[in-house]
Amino acid sequence: MSRPYEMPDPNDVTPNNPGKIIAQEHVLGLYNQSHPEDKMQKVTDKVKEWMQSEAISTGWDEAIFVESQCFVSRTDLQIK
Repeated sequence: MSRPYEMPDPNDVTPNNPGKIIAQEHVLGLYNQSHPEDKMQKVTDKVKEWMQSEAISTGWDEAIFVESQCFVSRTDLQIK
């Protein structure tokens, strides 16, 4: 059995590198893991909307899709 997918931790970024790219496979893995009755094979608008909401609720400030990849970032970090 494979390991469960996890949302990247928003506390693992720095002011100089405030974001992470979540690959298509990871986006779909997160969605399918949370929706076992509604497995998706493509990143649709429904998946994108869920992913953006999930990212915000876990502490990311924004989640932007470029094609089927999601870029999550923190905008509240200060360079010291």
